[in-house]
Amino acid sequence: MDTHISEFSRDLGVGERAFLVKARANEIRAQGHDVIELEIGEPDFTTPRNVREAIKSAIDAGMTHYEIVPGNKRFREVIAAYVGRTRKIDVSPDEILVTGGAKSAIFYSLLTVVKPGGFVMMPDPTYPVYKSVVQGIGALAAKIPLKEENNFRLDIPEFRSMFNTKSGFLSSVLIFCSPQNPTGGIFAKADLEVIAEEAKEREIIVIADEIYSRLLYGVEHESIMSIPGAAERTVMIDGFSKTYAMTGLRLGYAVVKDKEIYNAMKKIAGNDQSCVSACLQQGGIEALTGPQDAVDEMRSEFEKRKRVIVAGLNTIPGIHCNDPVGAFYVFPNVQGLMEKKGFEKADQLADALLETAYVAGLSGTAFGSYGEGHMRFSYANSIENIEKAVERIRKFGAM
Repeated sequence: MDTHISEFSRDLGVGERAFLVKARANEIRAQGHDVIELEIGEPDFTTPRNVREAIKSAIDAGMTHYEIVPGNKRFREVIAAYVGRTRKIDVSPDEILVTGGAKSAIFYSLLTVVKPGGFVMMPDPTYPVYKSVVQGIGALAAKIPLKEENNFRLDIPEFRSMFNTKSGFLSSVLIFCSPQNPTGGIFAKADLEVIAEEAKEREIIVIADEIYSRLLYGVEHESIMSIPGAAERTVMIDGFSKTYAMTGLRLGYAVVKDKEIYNAMKKIAGNDQSCVSACLQQGGIEALTGPQDAVDEMRSEFEKRKRVIVAGLNTIPGIHCNDPVGAFYVFPNVQGLMEKKGFEKADQLADALLETAYVAGLSGTAFGSYGEGHMRFSYANSIENIEKAVERIRKFGAM
């Protein structure tokens, strides 16, 4: 029987399993159970007051009509200045594309540079939307394993060896995020220098997702855009969801120096979103130019929560948790707990914790096959709830 479903929509992956788990958590809560949600990557803080006021003022001023496709010129000037200052490069406003969240920028960049039948190099585990879109396009993922024993950094010899394989040799695109979702790890400057070197030699386009660049603890953010010669072949993606607790407002951007890629992405954006809300862009201007106290306070609180959840998980038999340096996730090894409970897959453990302990987390395999034996917990929740969740997991393991 013929189907009316396109190959793209058929092959597109489910994307973020976190939203499916959140929906199930809501169902269990509706049944009268107290569910602690550590599955969703969303700050539990309110958007800073100055940003909210800027958006409301823009609405009151009548900024509710169309904007130009690449984004408000003043907003792009502000972004260019911010990126130039933080990545130590020269950036033009005409190299900025404003998008409805960083996820849209990811979507547009992959649709622009990935071809059916090709290979896209990406870490494993990593943000699942990358693979989802690549599958929809009809390309394949060439996995770069990230290992717990290496603090989820790039294994440079293993990475270089990939170019001796068929998948690596054919890859024309590499996408990664640093700081990382789901591990909370980072690619150090030495890792990025190797990526930049291989990208230049093999004419690879790099898509660098830096959405967590302001959420680092004790280390400075390193951007591949800062490495000489790398910016020209990089699409850098950032946004406002994580840093400014603006997840539902959907505001992001891409920095693209290659004019052909930029124009192609702009064309896709024009066909898709027409434009990003004018009033939200005024909020973005205020976010980047206004006081940063709320950002600093959020980051400080996340760091406190990180210490609590890492210490707590490491007291539970069968769990080992690395101390991440970025984002707001931990990615503990739960193999010992799985074995104790008779589970062969981390999916089984994640389901059991939700259904019986009422703690919502994500199986590591939601982020790739190398995530097996791990779970991801977001510490974007209160210390009180994190402590409760740890105790529930402890009791579950002792049963």
